[in-house]
Amino acid sequence: MDLLVTEHNGTRFLHFADENDADRHFFSRITLTKEGDMVLFGPDIPAFAKAIEANEIEGTVKRKNKVITARITASAKELNGYLTKARIRELFPTEKPTVIRRITK
Repeated sequence: MDLLVTEHNGTRFLHFADENDADRHFFSRITLTKEGDMVLFGPDIPAFAKAIEANEIEGTVKRKNKVITARITASAKELNGYLTKARIRELFPTEKPTVIRRITK
């Protein structure tokens, strides 16, 4: 699995592809703490779905029972144009981060 770290509007993102579906990608906002821990902020899927359904960004949304699947089909350039600093804060909320603790010196 290839992991890619990019930076946009002063924010770092971690990207990786699904090994079983080359068209399916995952990405999260990341920060590093002064202690060296990595903090991941996952995407707010309902917020992305809302943006797709409002035609703010190209993609598809599937709803089944209470599960929402949002797939962005916009190009990287279009996605970067959409991800303003304000939208980054909205689409990658900080309330429930995942912290990966540094285990080496």
